[in-house]
Amino acid sequence: MTIRVLRVLTYLRKKLRLPNDPDSIRLSTERIRDSAEIAGVNLWVLVIAIFIACLGLNTDSVTVVIGAMLISPLMGPISALGLGLGINDWELIKRALRNLIVAALLSLITSTLFFIISPMKDAGQMLLSQTSPSLYDVLIAFFGGLASIMASSSKLRASNVIPGVAIATTLMMPLCTAGYGISIGEWRYIAGAIYMFFINSVFIGTATFLMVNLFGYPKVSIHDRKKRKRTRTVIATLLVITFIPSVYLTYHIVTRYFFEKNANAFIKNEVQDKDHFVITKRLLYNRNKPVIELSMLGQNIDSIQYTELVKKMPGYFLGHVGLVLFQGQDSKVAAKSYFDQVSSGLEMNNAAIQNLYRRVDSLQKITNQQLYVDSLEYKIARLVHTIDTSIQTVRVSNIIAYNMTKARKDTSWTAQLQFNRIPVPADRNKMTELVKEKLGLQNLQLRFD
Repeated sequence: MTIRVLRVLTYLRKKLRLPNDPDSIRLSTERIRDSAEIAGVNLWVLVIAIFIACLGLNTDSVTVVIGAMLISPLMGPISALGLGLGINDWELIKRALRNLIVAALLSLITSTLFFIISPMKDAGQMLLSQTSPSLYDVLIAFFGGLASIMASSSKLRASNVIPGVAIATTLMMPLCTAGYGISIGEWRYIAGAIYMFFINSVFIGTATFLMVNLFGYPKVSIHDRKKRKRTRTVIATLLVITFIPSVYLTYHIVTRYFFEKNANAFIKNEVQDKDHFVITKRLLYNRNKPVIELSMLGQNIDSIQYTELVKKMPGYFLGHVGLVLFQGQDSKVAAKSYFDQVSSGLEMNNAAIQNLYRRVDSLQKITNQQLYVDSLEYKIARLVHTIDTSIQTVRVSNIIAYNMTKARKDTSWTAQLQFNRIPVPADRNKMTELVKEKLGLQNLQLRFD
């Protein structure tokens, strides 16, 4: 048994061992040093890649953006920066940092010019995704950096690992988004995108720094201990500065996700049914008081029903959430406001908006008509009208009584009919027989006013 365990452990150690081949490490060091320089052809390739990425973001084309990432040389200076920190090569650090700043500025200028010229000014989903970095982006950048340096330090350097890392860590998209923000003067987009790029750069570089030390890359000798200590302090400070805001943003992203998920479940299970239709919903998330706003069609929800709905909200973890219902005329006003916002955001034309309003009115009419047609009063009124067109109103009431002889509940119906003139007795008999026959209500009594 002991021998088998030792064999398994030996097998696993061989399978999981990290690369420590001196030739691979030497080749990796040379390759990363060379990639630190972005000049000449590399610089023009970067400009072209930025244009391609902007086109992809402008049209929400994933394949175009991926193609731009594959040809982008931005990974080079970041990996070189991590290598320089790991082997104490200050010349490499300065060269890599200088090239990274030049590449980032050139990318910003290129993307800004593109979006100024582009006739399409709407922010697509891919653009907006780069404005809210989170802890997940930190993890993607860190593990992407680990994969990159591992592949570089082994025979996998010629495989598809490094291009895959370039795609996963999305170094270009934040710079393109920042350029878009500059072109429209939206500082929120600029700050979020620059922070996203900063996250990716710092944690790819940090992963490279850690793995370089773990693999035992040969270091450039530094006799000054204070300088080594200062390097470690700078790295730690950058990590903390980058990490803390991402944790804060991630908390709100996760909180918003569960709020929207629980709110949709609450609306589906508790609010919307055959008598109540939700035509628009707004799930307004904020830290202090999230709110669910619903525009309703169908029967109005009264104060008692509203109170019951509010009591059910804690069961969906929505006890702290406000519930606002727009009904009747208010629902049309709220729907109009909602559609106006959609129109403003998507630049919809007036004809499309009017069509939406007509659809809301049509839904309201269909709902009212359906509820009305199904009512017993309407059916009786139609039957009576075939005999006497002077019928004005029909009111129906019922009494449920327990029949001891038959051991069951019996229902008796009373329909009070109001006419412009009282029908003659012969017509009254015809109406009573017709209604009982057509509706199958033998316990029905008609009263004529």
